[in-house]
Amino acid sequence: MKWLVVSHMLLLSLAGHAQDTVVNISGIVKSQKDDEPVKDAKVFLKLSGGNDVMHVTDSTGCYAFTLFTDTSTTFILSVGSDKKTVSKTNPCGFLASRERIIGNLRESRHYRKDFVLQPVYHCNDIPIRFLFYTNSLENYNDSLAAGDSVNNLRFATQYNYLCKILTENPGVVIQLDGHASAIEKNPELLALYRAQLIKEILVANKINPKRILVKSWGSQKRLVSDASIKKAKTDEEKKLLHAKNQRVVFRIVSWDFKE
Repeated sequence: MKWLVVSHMLLLSLAGHAQDTVVNISGIVKSQKDDEPVKDAKVFLKLSGGNDVMHVTDSTGCYAFTLFTDTSTTFILSVGSDKKTVSKTNPCGFLASRERIIGNLRESRHYRKDFVLQPVYHCNDIPIRFLFYTNSLENYNDSLAAGDSVNNLRFATQYNYLCKILTENPGVVIQLDGHASAIEKNPELLALYRAQLIKEILVANKINPKRILVKSWGSQKRLVSDASIKKAKTDEEKKLLHAKNQRVVFRIVSWDFKE
């Protein structure tokens, strides 16, 4: 779909009659984190008459459409983002929102809608982590079912959130980084298998494989040091600490994917 981009207030004639009703649609796009205005967010206005327009927010996060119509016209208002969508306190970008507003131009002459976008807090690093418990190349895929119900629930929650991000942000390309602990054999290969496993699950759920890169870090980047693990009193505590290193995390590497 091609959108007509407008950088200022839009004047769009739907009927071309002098007696047209003037309708204003405006609002502000803010950050979920601190209510800071979001610059360069894309606000989409889709009209039942077939006109599709887009407004890019200014430095104050504001957008505005002014329309002239003498008919009852349904509209859909939504907001998107790309790598340019930032705020003063969140330079790392924002995720798109699935929020959609449906209205009628004859029901309100002055329609206001503010949107809130979720920021990427740490520049290409989103806090989603899949932990693994089986230290074996033969049984690495059993790790997702290992552990207690809390860990199983955590995996489902993290996975569903990752699917949601990729579905709502079709231009995003991610990299899955696989990691292993110091006690594991073949850490480089095991870390790669883990990353590939998460990719396989995503692809099986209709995520384009071209949008998912994988990388193995072996045991190079451990969250918990060996010294800290040695201080643990029981073998079970040590196992849980090692599991924090046996993980797959992801980061956004591009916002510009096109099939």
